[in-house]
Amino acid sequence: MKFLNKASIYTLALLAATAISSCEDKKSGGNDTPEEEGTKVSIITEVITSSPVITDFTKDQTMNVFVKKTASATGDNFKENVKGTALGGGEWELSPAIYINQTQRNAFFYAAYPYVEGLNDVTAYPIDLSKQSDVLYSGDYAPVSLQTTKARLRMKHALSMVSAVIDASSYNGSGTVTSMGISGSAVYLTGKLNVSTGKITVADSDKGIVTASMSQDVKSGSANLWVIPFSTKTSDAAFNFTIDGKNYVIDMPEVEMKTGYQYVFHFILTPNGLVVRPDVIDEISLNAEGDNSDTAEGYGSIKFITSASSFTFPIFTGENVFGNVVSGDKSVNYSLGGSMELSASGSKTVTIETWSSTGFELQSIEDIESIDISNY
Repeated sequence: MKFLNKASIYTLALLAATAISSCEDKKSGGNDTPEEEGTKVSIITEVITSSPVITDFTKDQTMNVFVKKTASATGDNFKENVKGTALGGGEWELSPAIYINQTQRNAFFYAAYPYVEGLNDVTAYPIDLSKQSDVLYSGDYAPVSLQTTKARLRMKHALSMVSAVIDASSYNGSGTVTSMGISGSAVYLTGKLNVSTGKITVADSDKGIVTASMSQDVKSGSANLWVIPFSTKTSDAAFNFTIDGKNYVIDMPEVEMKTGYQYVFHFILTPNGLVVRPDVIDEISLNAEGDNSDTAEGYGSIKFITSASSFTFPIFTGENVFGNVVSGDKSVNYSLGGSMELSASGSKTVTIETWSSTGFELQSIEDIESIDISNY
C-alpha cells in the first residue's frame, strides 16, 4: 500500500480494516494551550561563530523565542510573548514555560537575540544599528514532540561586520579612533529581519548613517562596525572616521557584502591623511566553517496501534529520510527495511517520527488496528 503525498495518505479512511484517528489543531491561534498540562519542553542553543563576536550566551542574557503550532513561520502562535533566559552551557529557561500534550503534540521553535519586548512576528524582528549589537537568529524551525522534547537552535549572525585595520607606522599622533561610520545611498540604519530565513528587508525610510563611538588605538586592534549587508557595485558609500579629533571621509572600494561575514579593510594613516587600500579586502565568515548544512524539513509523525509481536517499518520516500521509531520504552532509529520487536500480546502503540519524507508505503496492514496520521 503506497502513499505518495499527504493528500493521498487520507485514503486510508477507505480501508474497512483501518480506523484513522485524527485531531485537528485549534484554529483560534494564540494562547489556547493550558499551562502546566502535558510534557514540558525546552530549547538549547549553539552559537555558530568563529570570530571575535558572540561565541556563546552568558547567564541571564535574554532572547525572543517564537513558538508555532505548525512548521511555518507565518502559522498560528502556540504561545506568545515567550522570553528565553540563558542558564549557561546553551541551556535556556522559557517564560512562560511551554508544554505539549495529546491535544498539541508538536511545537516549532525560532529565536532571535537580543530580546525585543512584545515581539511575536517571526518575519519582522527589528534591526536598529544605532545600538551596534550583534544580532543572532535561528533560521528555520527546530521541532519538539512528545518523543523529542528539546529543540536545538543553531544561532547565526544576521549582520555584516566592517572592520578597519589602520597602519599608522609613519603617523606621529596617538592614533585614537573615537568615531567610525559609513554613509551612502546603499546604507540603512534600520530594517526588518525574517528570523526563519535571515533575510533583512529595508525601506527608503530606513536609510541613514551607521556610526559608532569608541576609543580604539589603531596600533592595538581594529575598529569595528555592524551594518546591514550592502553592495557598492552599483551604489556609492564612504567611511567616516574621527582620529585624534580630525575627521576623515574615504570612499569605500567595491564590495558585495553577505549576511554573517566580516569585511576587513586596510588603511594607511600618515601626517598627510588617511587612505584605504582598494586591493586588499579580507572576507571572513562570522559563522563556523561548515555551518551551512541544510535545515531538516518535512517533519511528521505517524502513530500505529498494532497487536503484532513485531513491527516492520513503512518505506518512506524522499531523500535522506531519518527519524525515530518508539514503542513503550523501546526507541530505535528509522532504517529502510528495518523492524522492531514488540511485546508478545496485546495492543501496542508504535510512533514513527520522521524528517525529510515525502510519502510512505505500507507493505501490509495485517495486525494493524488503527493509524493516526494527523501529524504527518
